[in-house]
Amino acid sequence: MTNTFEKLKQNTPILLDGGTNSNLRLRKVLDGKPAEQVLFENPAPFVQLQKEFIEAGAQIILTTTFNASPLRLEHTNLRFLPEEVNQQAVKLAQQAIAESNHPDVLIAGTMGPCGQMLTPDGNTSPQVCLASYREQAQTLIESGVDLLMLESQFDLKEAQIAVMAIREIDSHIPLIVSFSYDLGNKTILGLTPQKMAQTFNPMPIDILGINCGKSLEENYQNLVTLREQTDKLILFKPNAGLPQTTPHWETDFETSPQEFAAQAPQWLAAGADLIGGCCGTTPEHIQAIAAQIKK
Repeated sequence: MTNTFEKLKQNTPILLDGGTNSNLRLRKVLDGKPAEQVLFENPAPFVQLQKEFIEAGAQIILTTTFNASPLRLEHTNLRFLPEEVNQQAVKLAQQAIAESNHPDVLIAGTMGPCGQMLTPDGNTSPQVCLASYREQAQTLIESGVDLLMLESQFDLKEAQIAVMAIREIDSHIPLIVSFSYDLGNKTILGLTPQKMAQTFNPMPIDILGINCGKSLEENYQNLVTLREQTDKLILFKPNAGLPQTTPHWETDFETSPQEFAAQAPQWLAAGADLIGGCCGTTPEHIQAIAAQIKK
């Protein structure tokens, strides 16, 4: 692990940021476009949001690169620019840290699923998937991220390929592998926290994680299960409860910053070492968690 993360790790819990896309949609920044495209067209709101998360107390911020792998971009107008997209996202995160005057904040390069089913269930070969993860990891590391996060994973085979790709590039960079249990206590392919832990405990990763998912109660039960199955650090980055559809067909989330943060002591007691928020969590949610941690 990097010295900076080793130093940060000595004082857990570690606080991460909240949701990126949900906040950008709330602020009418994306206008129906993918965030990776708007990074170039209108970068200021990205920097502003990350600065707000830092000021709220986040010690690690995520790059806007969830959909920025070559495979995810191949059917967009950015298909020839995956390197530039990842570089721009890291640059904006670095700018946010510099402008907030919190030089100790770390940057996690986030990498989402490849967006295509692997053979034999789909048409994407493991070799193509591995090459995509390898290329994105290479760019993120060369651009200066402090750690990498495989986010919202659901396919055990794909996540193993992703870890292999990253470790081919860098054997030491801190690595988070985080799954989203969108069926409550299972991923959309039926993977449980027990199976996830059994698979990744012996692998060269540093942190196992739970992010996104469904209700806070279901995510909490997944956290309890995961803690029983692993000695590794655990990241817990849930949604702000279940999403609701407004009369204007927009997505809203049910849990206020105060309600969300009130549950943080329970998460820490259950064994979470790194906590933050996913969809629907604002800088106010992170600030409320920070206040709970200080208590």
